[in-house]
Amino acid sequence: MSAKSELTQAAYSGDLEGLRQLLADGAVVDGSDNDCFQDEAPGCLTGAPFALPLSEAARAGHLEAVDTLLDAGAPVDGVNHCNETAFLLAAQKGRVEVVQRLLAAGAEVNHVGCSGGCVRMLLHFDLANNKDSMLQLLLDAGANPALNDHFGQNVLLDFADLPERLVDSSKRRRKSAKKRLERLKKMAAHWPQSDAELTQLLNRCSEARNQSRSTRKTDVYDQLRQATRQEGWLGSVREVLDATAEGRGVELTELVHRVLKKPEAVAHPDWGEAIEALMDLTPSYADITEDVYGQRLDPGDAADDEGGVVDNFIDDHLCTADYCLLALATPKAIQREDWADVLRYVCTQKEARVGSMPLGDDEAVALFALPEVKAHQQHDRLFELAAQAFLNLDD
Repeated sequence: MSAKSELTQAAYSGDLEGLRQLLADGAVVDGSDNDCFQDEAPGCLTGAPFALPLSEAARAGHLEAVDTLLDAGAPVDGVNHCNETAFLLAAQKGRVEVVQRLLAAGAEVNHVGCSGGCVRMLLHFDLANNKDSMLQLLLDAGANPALNDHFGQNVLLDFADLPERLVDSSKRRRKSAKKRLERLKKMAAHWPQSDAELTQLLNRCSEARNQSRSTRKTDVYDQLRQATRQEGWLGSVREVLDATAEGRGVELTELVHRVLKKPEAVAHPDWGEAIEALMDLTPSYADITEDVYGQRLDPGDAADDEGGVVDNFIDDHLCTADYCLLALATPKAIQREDWADVLRYVCTQKEARVGSMPLGDDEAVALFALPEVKAHQQHDRLFELAAQAFLNLDD
């Protein structure tokens, strides 16, 4: 884990009073006093700081802190160890006002970091909830959507599956794909030159949209729901779970809403085991930190983790507790004899694997607000257990 200077911490938290006092006391404004990256990795800058005050304020969306740091002389295009500027990080997070302020200060709109330019940062990492308006702002500011990242890939890689998504049997996926197609067309209008790959992708998308709905085959989720009366249903569920390493959020959303919440699935004797298998997809914080940092850290240390593992859990939706809670929140599920045991398993596993990270909190609150849950004979014991794993649970 990397240590941040007091100024960098104040910038990230938006503590203006502390920020101004530290600057008045002579704090280093360019981030050079932060811990620096000393290893070698593709696209990374050896010797560059892990974080800069301006970048941290920008990605957190603290406009006044950004103004204060710029006025104090912070370099507008200073880079962290991933060669990312404050502008790139603000664009990635969809911080409109901060992006506009940095542009006014002369930020380079087409700076390329390890993960690409501002357009790829915005669309690839999916951290902003205003992607469409942010994309338009960047393109209007002169952003080049064709820029390659350090590995020679550009934003088209993130749209390679678009033709298939446009004809997916899932209505939810098709709707999402249509939005992505609109973004692709918007970028195409700003593409700096003719590009055969872009043209081919747009043609494939056009052909896909013209494909008749009657040609779509019944997908795996329909088959799984229809197979609830057949032997081996749990094994089929496990096969689907094993196939969700990529695009996890989409697949598991479909699995929960189209299969596991349906009455015929809830009535299956092995439904409880299916929910527990879904929970078992969640990796432990210790395992991930061992892979990333070379040491196994306790989930209790997550609050102080500045190395990116917590962000990975959130950004990549690695914790599946929220999906389990959604499946547990139907009246039919609550009537099952093993419902309390399954909920107990989800709560204990969530706490054991990722501690009190803010993952699944909203779903837990919604679950315990249900009248059926409040009336459950094991409510008090289950609530006490859930409160240890999830935040914001009130009596």
